[in-house]
Amino acid sequence: VPVEPDVSLHFNPQYNLKEPVSSHPQQVLITGPASVLDTIFSLKTEHKTFEKLEKTIEKVVSVIHPDKTDLKPEKVTLKIPAEKFTEKELKIPVQIKNKPAGMKIKLFPSEVKISFLVGLGEFENITPERFSAVVDFDKRTQESENLEIILEKQPSYIQILRIFPQSVEYLTETE
Repeated sequence: VPVEPDVSLHFNPQYNLKEPVSSHPQQVLITGPASVLDTIFSLKTEHKTFEKLEKTIEKVVSVIHPDKTDLKPEKVTLKIPAEKFTEKELKIPVQIKNKPAGMKIKLFPSEVKISFLVGLGEFENITPERFSAVVDFDKRTQESENLEIILEKQPSYIQILRIFPQSVEYLTETE
């Protein structure tokens, strides 16, 4: 069965998780009465708290399992990959979803600034093409001349801090 790390992580300032916590091995063999095994889909490790993280660490921990069962192995190695993070800002063009045929729509502004935290190892690889900022024309309301910015695509390993502006004005014109 798969092993799920049960951890609380606290990082030093400007540090964060580089990728998800993993266990090695990722699965353990559990044996015991069928009535117990039928209800088990994964097992958790014992809970551990890690403070002041700023570099990748590996820690051997026990896997918790029900009484009358045996595990092979009984312990796994958790890998907690920490990395220094820094802030980056990019300008992203805004696309329009659900634009009616025969209509021109002009956005003001036509791009947004996105501020985010990214690990130093990925800093140079983050480009505007890795993001998708859109407005949904179907979500406009009579009360507002603004459309809300929706971030449809972003790298999984970044943490968004700000999107500015959070909405844009629009003008329509028939073609």
